[in-house]
Amino acid sequence: MTDSKYLFIQETILDATERIILSESEVFKSCFCEKGKLFRGMQKEHGRCVGKVYVDKTVDESGDLVSRQIGWVFQKLENYQDSKEKFLRETWVTIHREPAQKVIHYHYQYIDDEPIRLIKKSISA
Repeated sequence: MTDSKYLFIQETILDATERIILSESEVFKSCFCEKGKLFRGMQKEHGRCVGKVYVDKTVDESGDLVSRQIGWVFQKLENYQDSKEKFLRETWVTIHREPAQKVIHYHYQYIDDEPIRLIKKSISA
């Protein structure tokens, strides 16, 4: 966990009119320390809040699936850069405790048809 007092956020910007993702930021440190101030700052920048962002998480051994709010969805009307036509810009802002950790996972393609048995398990009676 980071010792920063500032909130980390990620922004995903969509063209809600055409239903396409325009951009997605990395997780970055915002200039806000409190969720309420972050929310008001995001409203000023991205428009009115129209929804919340949730993540589903299993929390106990019973397997109950619960949702937790992790951000907000904002909308505002903007002009396309290459025309005077307007579109509905939607921004999903998610809050993070710390910067993202990148993990590399290799997916090897096997060349041989059969694995080589290095240790053979024997079955005892």
